[in-house]
Amino acid sequence: MKKTTETNSPAQRFPGFPSKRAPGNFWCYPNIVCMYWHDLSGAEQKVLDCLLRHMWGFGRSSDRVSLTQLEHGVHKIHRGTGLSRKGIIRALRSLEEKGYITSVKSSRTNQYSLVTSIHQEQGTKGNKSSVLMSPATGDDSTPVPSVVSTHTTDTEIERVIKRLYEAHSQFILSGKKLPMTRKAREKIRDRLNEYDSFQLYIAIRNASENEFWKPITETSTLAWFFDSEERISRFLALGPHSPERTLSKEKSDVSAS
Repeated sequence: MKKTTETNSPAQRFPGFPSKRAPGNFWCYPNIVCMYWHDLSGAEQKVLDCLLRHMWGFGRSSDRVSLTQLEHGVHKIHRGTGLSRKGIIRALRSLEEKGYITSVKSSRTNQYSLVTSIHQEQGTKGNKSSVLMSPATGDDSTPVPSVVSTHTTDTEIERVIKRLYEAHSQFILSGKKLPMTRKAREKIRDRLNEYDSFQLYIAIRNASENEFWKPITETSTLAWFFDSEERISRFLALGPHSPERTLSKEKSDVSAS
């Protein structure tokens, strides 16, 4: 009997595209990229598309994206590029050399930015700021400002942490205030290295409106809520809110009060 190995086993069959385009089953892809597919290798194309999903797909042009996310994906958002870590690093380096992206190295998670035509014309190396948008929540709550790492001071990060703490108190705990522990503050900082603050805000809203997770989060600590990247991605995937549907065209500055 012929032994089937992993290398010759059939790939997972694609289930098919939705029969009709509807809100929530697509994201905006920049047409300009289509004109340069011929210039990209397969690995470069995969990594660039994945970065575009993280940035353009959520209405911004800069984001912190980890190698783990590019390799293995984000829960229910995408399943990664399928490339090895070395292949991803080579593709990122090549995309930067070709002028598609810039990066700011970090000991934790690098910040990547899309190079716009304006910056190419000006001869600058990359974006000075991200396209930042504020959530249209439809209620009286105060939107959480986004964070751009290259222009974010410790004071501004603390301001964002405070706003996320207040959103957690408002939606998860129905206005009850819990002490902000050192561990909780560190966990929120860690998640801000992986997610935009709007995404964290949406995660809070989704968890607060989910019948299964609501009672769990109500009896758990703030540090527990922000404990891992996987937990936040799970909350993001819950709905009914999503960054794509709730981001408006109004730009927000990180220093907004």
